[in-house]
Amino acid sequence: MDGHPPRKFYGTVSKVGNAATLKLDLPQDWQERVALLVGERVEITIQRQETRRSIDQNNYYHGAVLPVLAEYWNESRDSILPVHDSVVHHEMKRSFLGVDEDGEVVHSKDRNTRAFAKMTDDIRNFLATKGKYVESPEEWAKRKHEH
Repeated sequence: MDGHPPRKFYGTVSKVGNAATLKLDLPQDWQERVALLVGERVEITIQRQETRRSIDQNNYYHGAVLPVLAEYWNESRDSILPVHDSVVHHEMKRSFLGVDEDGEVVHSKDRNTRAFAKMTDDIRNFLATKGKYVESPEEWAKRKHEH
């Protein structure tokens, strides 16, 4: 290893004539990184950039889903002390997202918009089986805009 952590670069693929070209967002950073690896074999992967969860999705999760999950969690435990939302969030990640190859809990912040929506739907469906109702994203957004 070159002593530097892997680095992601982003750009846009365009068609110029019959050829596809890649325009990097930070070409100078790319050149500096490549200069560190002169004489080395490198591995380059190219893929469509996934869109990370949106601010609206994050607000919906923390404002509508997590409170109901925490309520359920606290009602189903034999304790008089409530569990903080951050603990419930951590356990949710373990239960609904799992752990990575190193045994670390997968982070919800790394989910793309599609995967994050599936996660919140899975939690809503789970809570529905326990008799708990969670507003849909549309219901929650409408209620928030009314206030």
